Amino acid sequence: MLKISTSLSESIQSIDLSNNNIGPTGTRGLIPLFDSKKYSFLRKLNLENNNIADLGLNTIIPSIFRNMSISTLNISRNKLSDASCTFLKRLLLNSSYLQELYLHWNKFSSYGGILIA
Repeated sequence: MLKISTSLSESIQSIDLSNNNIGPTGTRGLIPLFDSKKYSFLRKLNLENNNIADLGLNTIIPSIFRNMSISTLNISRNKLSDASCTFLKRLLLNSSYLQELYLHWNKFSSYGGILIA
C-alpha cells in the first residue's frame, strides 16, 4: 500500500481502493494519502469494503482530521462499530472540507447512529 501511495501523481483527484482487503494494519500505508500538501487535488477517496474495522479507522483518523482537500470519503462496509462513532462525530463537526461521508453496511447500532447525529 505504501508503494502505491508514494507513486501516485500529486495532481490525482480521485482514488478508488475499494475491495482490496486492506485490513486494520494496512491502514498505516494510507496515511500519506491524507497529506493535503502533497495531494492537494485529491477530492474523493473510496475505501469501501476493506475490513478496516475500528482499529484501522483509529489509525488513520488523526490524518483525516488534518486533511484539507478530501470532500468525499467512503468508508462503507468496513466492519466499523459503535466504537468508531465518537471519532466520526468529531470528524463531521470539525472538518469544513468533508462534504460527503459514506458509512453504509457497517456494524453500527441505533445507539451508534445517535452518537453520530
